[in-house]
Amino acid sequence: MTEAEAEKLLQENRQLKEQLAHMEERVNQLLHALYAPKTEKSKAILKDEDSPEFSLFGTFNEAEQEARPQEPEPEVAETAVKAHTRRKKTSRAISLENLPVENVPVDIPEAERSCKIHPGVALVQIGEEVLREEVVLYPARLVRQRFVRPVYQCPACRKEDRFGISKADAPASLLPHSIASPSLASRVLAEKFLLAVPFHRQEKEWAKLGLPLSRATMANWAIALHKYYIAELVRHMHTRLLEAPVLHADETTVQVHREGGERSNRKNQLSYMWLYATSPLDKASPAIRIFDYQSSRSGDCAKKFLGGFRSILVHDQYKGYDKLPAEHAGCWAHLRRKFFEAMEFQGTEEKALAIPEYRDGSAGTAIRKMREIFAIEGKLQNLDPEERKKQRIQQERPLVEAFFAWAENLRREMLPKGKLAAALDYALKAKDSFCRYLEDSRVPMTNNPAENAIRPFTVGRKNWLFSDSPRGAAASAAIYSLVETSKANGLDPEKYLSYVLTEMRGKSFIGNPEMLERWMPWSKNAQDNCKA
Repeated sequence: MTEAEAEKLLQENRQLKEQLAHMEERVNQLLHALYAPKTEKSKAILKDEDSPEFSLFGTFNEAEQEARPQEPEPEVAETAVKAHTRRKKTSRAISLENLPVENVPVDIPEAERSCKIHPGVALVQIGEEVLREEVVLYPARLVRQRFVRPVYQCPACRKEDRFGISKADAPASLLPHSIASPSLASRVLAEKFLLAVPFHRQEKEWAKLGLPLSRATMANWAIALHKYYIAELVRHMHTRLLEAPVLHADETTVQVHREGGERSNRKNQLSYMWLYATSPLDKASPAIRIFDYQSSRSGDCAKKFLGGFRSILVHDQYKGYDKLPAEHAGCWAHLRRKFFEAMEFQGTEEKALAIPEYRDGSAGTAIRKMREIFAIEGKLQNLDPEERKKQRIQQERPLVEAFFAWAENLRREMLPKGKLAAALDYALKAKDSFCRYLEDSRVPMTNNPAENAIRPFTVGRKNWLFSDSPRGAAASAAIYSLVETSKANGLDPEKYLSYVLTEMRGKSFIGNPEMLERWMPWSKNAQDNCKA
């Protein structure tokens, strides 16, 4: 065998080893996707816990999964009373102060209220004691509210054969020729868009209360309320959103049956719900969350919605956002996720980092470096903007620069393919975006505000599965916008929906930004009337 032939065989051997390593990595990745837990949560990185994913089996087994036999019953958090000291509150204590109180007498029968030692001497009450408290549930009650107006006539006009009839103007109804009231409509919307209860399930619950409300009627109400009221509110929110210097963006899929045209085939019916949000670190801008239904994931959808937005946009590096003239900021949570996927560990991140083999590997090292940055960032959240920027530069910038220097050196030593190589490329190609938050204290490290806002939609999607038409999907997007924006402003979404529907009916508010601003979730009126 010649030297050239030997060299050729060695080169083929190296290539085959690389292919084998890549295929083994791919197999491990598929096994991880099939069998591993669908989360890589890290308490040191994500300060807000993810909402539980709903599934058929999770719903059936919830009692078994969540039950803890050793968990004691919660105690009532007693209020301070003059003249004596209440029992000290414990971590198990719950507050019932917001609930009305009904006293249940536990008394001696009247015939027995005499002294057993001195027969015939009546007992005198000297006080009373509270034995315990229970919380009682009274079923919801529906009432037919009938609007009745007197009709008046002038007797003198009647004698003169004149009509002479007087009556009050009819109050405006919420929807034309409908039994819907603001309170009933807001409960229907809150059940679906806040609690993820589809209309077909609500149908049965309303029937139990004596109201034969069909799913078609509830769907018609949602679309009509969007048309007459909610769309105008969301348009005003959109205007205020574009005034913010920092925005978040995310998107998720939604199935719409009657999309029309070439999308009428079932396999082509995948549409998208886009989500745009203001930054929680930008205290000068109101907290806004807006959903926008579109038939595709094209970057033109974001470009159309955001127009000429040129400020900072935080996102997950999806290429569609490159069509915008904005400054791009990366999401470190997504970056961390890439390295966790490269660990190929079938478990949680916390468990992986407890095993030296994974903790000390390249992917584990990357995650530990990022955890250190996240830990510092978590302590800076409540600082004023100037101080937060100063501390980021002093404490975090050196760690960020060290992380990228480490990543660049490691990438030069890596094979061109593989999950770790992909994670390093993801970081290095968007280095400027990931460092953007260091330049502006209003920019968060992650895109969590958008992901947290879009999560209730994804949970609801598991229950109602699809939208029937684009019109219904657009109405759903607008209602989700109000619900999530009200939550972001500390309001009770159902109270807020009932409040604005009550205030808006009968009013001429189209094209009146001053009036619409008074009904926004961050307005004083809404804050005074709808606090959670």
